[in-house]
Amino acid sequence: MPIVDDSTPTKDRLAAQDTEQLDLLARKLTPARRNLILVAVSMCAMLHSMSSTCVSVVLPQLQGVLSATPDQISWIITVAVVGSVAATPITGWLVDRLGWRTVMTVSAIGFAVSTFLCATAESLAPMLVYRTFQGAFGAPMIPVAQAILLATYPDDQRSWSQSVHGVATVVGQAMAPVIGGYMSASFDWRWSFFFLIPLSIAAIVMTILWLPQGGKRSGMKLDWQGFVSLAISIGAFQLMLDRGERNDWFDSQLIISYALIAVIGFLVFVSRIWGKERPFIDLSLFSDRQFALGSILIILFGVISFIPMFVYPLILGNLKSYPDTIIGAILFIRGLGLLIGFFVVAITGYRYPRSTLFFGFLLAGISGIHGIFYNLEVQYASIAWHAFWQGFGVSLIWVPCITLSFVTLPKVLLSQGSALFHLLRQVAMSVSVAVSVMIIVRTGSISYSELSWQVGLNNRDLITAETWDTHSLVGLAQLSNEIDRQSQMIGYSNAFVVYTAGCLVGMLLTFFMGHRR
Repeated sequence: MPIVDDSTPTKDRLAAQDTEQLDLLARKLTPARRNLILVAVSMCAMLHSMSSTCVSVVLPQLQGVLSATPDQISWIITVAVVGSVAATPITGWLVDRLGWRTVMTVSAIGFAVSTFLCATAESLAPMLVYRTFQGAFGAPMIPVAQAILLATYPDDQRSWSQSVHGVATVVGQAMAPVIGGYMSASFDWRWSFFFLIPLSIAAIVMTILWLPQGGKRSGMKLDWQGFVSLAISIGAFQLMLDRGERNDWFDSQLIISYALIAVIGFLVFVSRIWGKERPFIDLSLFSDRQFALGSILIILFGVISFIPMFVYPLILGNLKSYPDTIIGAILFIRGLGLLIGFFVVAITGYRYPRSTLFFGFLLAGISGIHGIFYNLEVQYASIAWHAFWQGFGVSLIWVPCITLSFVTLPKVLLSQGSALFHLLRQVAMSVSVAVSVMIIVRTGSISYSELSWQVGLNNRDLITAETWDTHSLVGLAQLSNEIDRQSQMIGYSNAFVVYTAGCLVGMLLTFFMGHRR
């Protein structure tokens, strides 16, 4: 127990008092109560993950019902991400002021209300507003859940609790499109939102009954100008990434405006918190070596966790012409790898965290190396195996990355650290998607030009081989289509180069991570 006297500086004295309260709370919790807490926070995390995927299956219906263009309807996905990313930084301060239970309950209530409003929307504009609120209210759920589990479970049970929490998130992501698609097919698109309401009510009841009112810190104040400037900066940066490729990046005045707003907002935010004794986002967290290295690892995790989910369907759909059901099976197989990996890491994560982390990056990297050498003859079974091992590897990364990153961080900083952690992960995922799209489109276009020049009409080998009818418009169109397919495959292979490089860097960084306490 920390010894505190009047000579202790105010900041240190308050931190010691807050730590003592958290330690006392953790000691009072019985194993049964901890498990109830785990169920409650896992339900909230599952809700947030379901909201990010349930709407994807009804976008075609929404486009017709809301009279929107393909570009306009994509904003339904974009605004939810922007709302989530912009609201995440304030999560730590909300917990410091209100406590775990209040924040999670308000988040679940706000999520339920905004989800209901999404289901009742009659036009695009209100739908976008409601989706923004849905993303914003859902934002605190995962970082607060993680902070609660880290604070309430003893060190030797952290891997197990984080694994269960991870399973709930994966199950939510996998089941939401299935349930949403079935409900929309049986009734209409509104039921892809309505089915979340009973789950939200269950989450509200669980948080009220089972979560303790811990996590508060003394003397915390919110700099509203700093928060607003950061939220605007992150929102503008997210919009720049989402709209960059379709607007030709910095050749567009709109993208330049987003970039300037993001930079100015971030500079204002830094100027507001610099030198403050207890800012609402404490950048001194990065002075903790474990947390700083873990932050780099979680950025890499954000990069490698999403690229395959983005590229595999494109290869199977655009180049191999597989139906949606077969493409969905690949994502299911990857999800199966995730689930099995979480059960494995629940056993190995505590005893061998660094080794588990290393092998996670290794397995994910091996699947990426295979992706680099894909061609148009790649078999479905091969992609399925690679997707499984990629999912298995990613699950081995998640839990030890969390447990090692927070092992030396004071308990009173867990909420702030968790919010920053997930903010970095979300931004990394957005950056990886934007960079992947740019690589695929740009290198694909370059490859198309180069291949078209090599396969000219004066190419004697092409003419004498008589593989293609170069003397008719139909034959030339078929040849052009084949060149386009080859060029796209080159672009997808180049995306896997970035993915594999991220895995390699992650493997190297694991050697610098310290051991568990």
